[in-house]
Amino acid sequence: MGAPPSAAEIQTQNRTFLPRRDRRAGSGSTRGFRTATRSAINVFSVSPGNRFDLGFYGKWRRQGAQRFDKPGLVRLFCNVHRTMSCSVWVLDTPYYATPGSDGASTMNGVPAGRGRPGVEPPRRGMVARGRGAGADPIVAVLDATLPPVPPHLDKFGRPYRDDRNRARISR
Repeated sequence: MGAPPSAAEIQTQNRTFLPRRDRRAGSGSTRGFRTATRSAINVFSVSPGNRFDLGFYGKWRRQGAQRFDKPGLVRLFCNVHRTMSCSVWVLDTPYYATPGSDGASTMNGVPAGRGRPGVEPPRRGMVARGRGAGADPIVAVLDATLPPVPPHLDKFGRPYRDDRNRARISR
């Protein structure tokens, strides 16, 4: 039993995905895309199991919804603007919590029994695991700053045009 599928919209404005913080989605969830960016954008992902390419679309245009089926981290990029990135966590569990404005989170309604609760920040794998028994809380202190855009290639597996130009100039 996984997280229930949901539908939501990811917006782009000033060459930024909004909101940029991590989004969580149950397997089978969809995300629509709408842009308020002046230039055309091209949202894509090469994440295994959730690859897609929305093609070019321009200001105030809504792009069709993308369905996310495979659990895991899906990194989204723009093929026009190398600095645009965000992520969607596709979950195969209905038990997860998102931190509030104070940074704390609580997960209620988790049934007793087998399981291994943990904390998984976007920059790396699991950093803290609980024993899965009893009511002992997991306490983890994480760096909550937004990660920089991870190094990546365009949707064709090549460096972005500005990176290719820099490489030619430096020779």
